[in-house]
Amino acid sequence: MRPTGVHGNDDYERRVAEVTVGTPERLTGQIELCAYDPAWAEAYQRHATKIRAALGDRALRVEHVGSTSAPQLPAKPIIDIVLEVSDSAAEPAYAVDLERAGYLPRIREQAGLSIACSVISPPA
Repeated sequence: MRPTGVHGNDDYERRVAEVTVGTPERLTGQIELCAYDPAWAEAYQRHATKIRAALGDRALRVEHVGSTSAPQLPAKPIIDIVLEVSDSAAEPAYAVDLERAGYLPRIREQAGLSIACSVISPPA
């Protein structure tokens, strides 16, 4: 039998590779979960302001997603942000300015009619 990916599904591994900007990183260490921290919402607001300032009208939508966006939910202390741009595959139109502001596009995926990419936020 041929080994499959971590989820036992080669299709999953292929899909992750297709939508990941750069090389997918396998998590092998412990995952830290923390009690909810109201500062996460404030940190997101600071990040969103920087992203909007860097991209201007190219940032169609900036959203706080993931476990840190849910009040009272324990979470990994990482602020996950989804950025909607008109075409996430057209990275020259936004990636340089996003990176200059300290952010890296990480996942690029089409969702319905809008195109979105998730962004890795630097530590708060």
